[in-house]
Amino acid sequence: MQLNKRYFIGIDGGGTKTQAVIGNSDGEILALVTGKGSNIKATPKEKVKIQIGLLLDALLVKSSIQKAEVKAVFVCAAGGDREEDSVCWNEWIQEYFQSYHCTIRVANDAVAALVSGTFKLDGLVLIAGTGSIVYLVQEDGRKIRRAGGWGYLFGDEGSGYYIGTQALSHISKLYDLNEELDEFSEEVLKYLQLNNTVDIITKIYEQEQPRLIVSSIAKIVLKLAERGNDVACRIVFDAVAQLVHLLGIIYSREESAKSLPIVVCGGLFENEYFLNQFEHSLSLVMGDNELIKPFVSPVVGAFTLALLDMGIPITKKMQVDLIQTWMKVDLENKIRRN
Repeated sequence: MQLNKRYFIGIDGGGTKTQAVIGNSDGEILALVTGKGSNIKATPKEKVKIQIGLLLDALLVKSSIQKAEVKAVFVCAAGGDREEDSVCWNEWIQEYFQSYHCTIRVANDAVAALVSGTFKLDGLVLIAGTGSIVYLVQEDGRKIRRAGGWGYLFGDEGSGYYIGTQALSHISKLYDLNEELDEFSEEVLKYLQLNNTVDIITKIYEQEQPRLIVSSIAKIVLKLAERGNDVACRIVFDAVAQLVHLLGIIYSREESAKSLPIVVCGGLFENEYFLNQFEHSLSLVMGDNELIKPFVSPVVGAFTLALLDMGIPITKKMQVDLIQTWMKVDLENKIRRN
C-alpha cells in the first residue's frame, strides 16, 4: 500500500463482462479484475449485486487496499442513466462500503467509453459490441444526447447481436425455401457446433442468455467477410450503415456534433476489417470528425471520471501514466488467465 494516497475505483458494467480497476490520485492504476456481465435488464438484480460484491472483494484483495481508503467509486453501466438502475447501483455500492465515507456516482457505460478516448467529458462515442449506442456529451457532462441503445428486443442496430440475427435469418430462410446450404451457412453452423439447421432452435432458445450466443456469431461473420464471402460482406455492410445512421441522428439534432471527436469502442471495432468498413462509410456521409480508437479499456474511462468528479485535473502526464499502468495490469491479467 502506498502512503498518503487517495484511492479511486472505476467500474465498467456491460452486457458481456464487467471490469473494475483501482488506482490513486496520480492516475496510476494498481489492479484490475474482470467478472460476468452486469446489465440489470439482462441478468437478475440480486445476481448482479452478488457478482459486484465479489468483484470488489477481489479488487481490494489484489491491490491490498482497505475499504476505508477508497474515496470514490464511479460506476458506468449499461442503463446507468436510467433512474431505477442508478438507484440499484448506488444502494449496492453504499451497502458494500457500509459506514465508510465514499463518494458514489453512476452513469451510462457509454460515458466511460467516451472518456477512455478523450480523457474529458466532451465528444461523441459510438459503441458497437453486444449492443450499440451513440452518445454525445458536452459542457462537462451537462449536455447529453443519445441515439440507439434500446436493447436487443427492438434496437441495438449494427451491433454484434444484430449481425448474429441477420446470419441466423439467412440460414433459416434457406431452409424454408428448401435450398442447399451455402458456404456462409455451413460455416456458421460449424461455429455453433451443429449438424443441421433445425437444431438452431434448441441451441439458441435453451441458453440462459441467448443474446450472448447470438452476438458471438458476429466473430465468424467477420472472419467470412474478411475472406470475401458475399453474404458476410452484405451483413457487415448493413451493420455499418446502421451505425452511421445512428450517428446521423445525432448530427441532425446537434450542429456542434460535426466538429467533435468520435470515440469508437466495443468488440466489433477490435476487428480491423469492420473498423475499415466503418471509416470508409463514415467518410462518405459525415464531416471531418477525428476518429479515436482508445488505447485503454472503458473501465479506465470510469476511473478517470472518478478523478474528475473529485476535482482532480487530468494532465498530459497523467494520461501517459493511465495508459502505461493500464497496459501493465491488463497484461498481468491476461497472463494470469492463460
